[in-house]
Amino acid sequence: MRYCAKRTDVLLYLVLLLSLGTSFVFAQETEHFGVDGDNIKVIGIIAHIGDGHSSSNALTWGYLEPQAPVNGVHIYRWDLIDAKYKQLILSGRKLQLTISPRNLWAIQGDAHVKSQDPNTGKPISAIVRIRPECINDWKNFITELLKRYSVPYLQIDSEPENTWMSVDGFLEAVCSAQSAAHKIDPSIKILVSGFNVGNFFAMPVSEQNRFLTNRTIQHKINFIKDLLAKGNGCFDILSIHLNRDYKSIDSTVAWFKKQI
Repeated sequence: MRYCAKRTDVLLYLVLLLSLGTSFVFAQETEHFGVDGDNIKVIGIIAHIGDGHSSSNALTWGYLEPQAPVNGVHIYRWDLIDAKYKQLILSGRKLQLTISPRNLWAIQGDAHVKSQDPNTGKPISAIVRIRPECINDWKNFITELLKRYSVPYLQIDSEPENTWMSVDGFLEAVCSAQSAAHKIDPSIKILVSGFNVGNFFAMPVSEQNRFLTNRTIQHKINFIKDLLAKGNGCFDILSIHLNRDYKSIDSTVAWFKKQI
């Protein structure tokens, strides 16, 4: 069993890439082992490692297109990320971009249901879906993003079980992104989505049952199970964040394997 490690500053994340085919296969090529190269200050240094793979920190659609299009004209802020990602590409590294659909003018949220911003930890409104009238804007954004950057791997959001209220709404965003991406390059792999269940499955069953009385924990587990049951055709790779305890790796992977 091989794992993919991602170093972000001093915190080590184990990111497992699971094939969604008939066999349960971990990363097969050495290029899938990557030291996080999202920090422009160390791109030149880590390029010498020869691992060949970098993953981005989560970007949001709203960060790169903060204003709604006017008369069909979109204004994208590529200048905010051009230097970083073009330097990564020139260093010979392959990119995995993580893009969140969060965008104030395009997202329908539920102010009565609070989730947690994965970057700041602050409470935010849970996402229900991309507004139907904005789905084509989302697809257009993905299209232009992939025209600009050579990206073999595209992950839609990170830990969506923490921020999305609706599995169907999240899957609509994933499937729409896949459709747009494959028109640019059918070989682009779509990832979901940095799931993080902590060390839950390493706990004794009695402890798990106690935690499942918590509605937040119930939502997380049910969200992941529902997504994997419904969404197999819209993504290629399952990404898991294991950043609590290495002892939880085997039990967590075994649980995800059963859901596929």
